[in-house]
Amino acid sequence: MGYKDKTFEWINFPSDRIRYLREGGGARGRDFIPVELFAADINGKIDLGIIKRDFLANRRDFNVEVVSFGWTSVGVIDDDWTPRPGACSLFTMRELGVAQALVLQAVHVWSAYEDDSKPSFLIESPQSHFMGEVSFREGWALLQEQGASS
Repeated sequence: MGYKDKTFEWINFPSDRIRYLREGGGARGRDFIPVELFAADINGKIDLGIIKRDFLANRRDFNVEVVSFGWTSVGVIDDDWTPRPGACSLFTMRELGVAQALVLQAVHVWSAYEDDSKPSFLIESPQSHFMGEVSFREGWALLQEQGASS
């Protein structure tokens, strides 16, 4: 199945933008689990996030989970996908809200694409359907301490 060009295009919103990057991590060796990545450009700074299917109890239908966000490059992503200082950006509560809104809006846009243009984590089959929810894993991004400078 080939992807159409719009799959990887930036989705522009009034002040920020987001795009799907396909699977990443393949260059890190066979033992590294490939991940689905997105890039968010918030206030002119691009950070990477990991997004995946979150299967329901029936093991067919799924929602979407943002596992982590703030990675400064593909090469610093850990095997456990947990954000860590030095490899990930720190965010204010406002910036995290912007990131969440971007992801929610992007998933809505991506899910409306035809299957050959959808990011692979959103492709449905006759037996498996996206149920429309997006969640953010606990500790999905690093919060900047109050009073710390940007």
